[in-house]
Amino acid sequence: MYLQVVKAMVLVQMLSGLNKRTLISSANSLRTYSSKSIIPLRDHYESLNAKNLKSNLNFYSYDPKKVKYDSNFFTNQYGNENLHLFENLNSFNPTLINAIARYFIINYKLNYYPYYDLNLINVYTDLEQSLHLITNLIEFYRRILSPDMFTKIKIYLLPLHQYDKGNIKTLETLLRIKKTLPKNIVVLDGLPIFADNKDGDAINPAIQELIIENDPIYILLFNDIIKYLAHDTVTYSKSEGKWKQLYVDVDSLKTKDEKIFFEGEVDYWCEQAIQYYFAGNVKNATPNQIYNIPTRLIQLFKLINRNFPEHKFFAIDNPVRIKKSFLEIVRDFIIPFGKQHTAYNGSRLFVNNEKTISYNNNFQVLQRIYNKINEPTQFITVEELSVFIDQYSNVKEDGQNYKELEKIITFMRCSTLATLYSSQI
Repeated sequence: MYLQVVKAMVLVQMLSGLNKRTLISSANSLRTYSSKSIIPLRDHYESLNAKNLKSNLNFYSYDPKKVKYDSNFFTNQYGNENLHLFENLNSFNPTLINAIARYFIINYKLNYYPYYDLNLINVYTDLEQSLHLITNLIEFYRRILSPDMFTKIKIYLLPLHQYDKGNIKTLETLLRIKKTLPKNIVVLDGLPIFADNKDGDAINPAIQELIIENDPIYILLFNDIIKYLAHDTVTYSKSEGKWKQLYVDVDSLKTKDEKIFFEGEVDYWCEQAIQYYFAGNVKNATPNQIYNIPTRLIQLFKLINRNFPEHKFFAIDNPVRIKKSFLEIVRDFIIPFGKQHTAYNGSRLFVNNEKTISYNNNFQVLQRIYNKINEPTQFITVEELSVFIDQYSNVKEDGQNYKELEKIITFMRCSTLATLYSSQI
């Protein structure tokens, strides 16, 4: 413990003393700086993730004949190869996607049917995972809903990052995918969720044109979004009485003289994230301690609130675990956790690398931030995955028996996955 504290103190001293250059940033822009090579570390990590996560599509192997999963829920056919069995969502199908589908349709029946359509927006980085899960969701609805209600289901798959339109292989893959999908599913491959404008929290206008005004919107994030949304690294200088944001000179990463430094001029979205993360009170922060704050996720929350104020929200991912269960300890011993890097672990920064950067967020903090942004109309709750499944499973509709369901829920208790979702009323 003492050694970790010393390392952290040394890191702060090194980072704060590397460079004192004053940067001038636009009030609302994420990427307007006095030098194009000097950017927040957040944007450097985001560019790495965008490149790495988009490249997955080039090796996409979607087969519509395999959308129905084997009854052996230990089968790991699809999804991110970096995720081990207990974090791969396909390991829990069809029970998981049936429960999520049931959660959405219960809310829709209670509040909107038959006057409005059900519009579900799935933001993705792992298109292969999304298509397999969403295709199963549609097949579940086809089986349990009346034909009239089924026609009201519309699902839009929206990329977090823009695809490279100059990549012929990518375009050919997308075209092949679209030909295989049911009419209810639309892949918006050319429309990333963040619009390229100065406001930063405006959604791509082409998306809004697809959805009838006043129709209910359901936002769905699988475990390929929250962990990959870039964070800012910040610290509060008690002597200067202000926050500092971590910047990097990306040109210097090509040399041995890497330049990463804290700067007192925080940009607009970093400032917003600081206010929400620390509840508007600097006393909630320990001076000179380094924090990772979920800037891009807060921006996404603001974007959703601005464009779809009456939405419902569902997300699943890996939160921070302060205390692990015995099953989790055994699981981590048997199966090491994949190949991603955590962005900042208290003693070192992964700056000059080409790996995908992931973050573990405190879901209670995200819950507080989301509720603050959306008050007084929208609130979310935090549940373990196994608790959510137990609440929204239906053995009769799912074609299971209680022993099978209990077996799956027991398996899920080994997972670190948890859910964030809107209350039903």
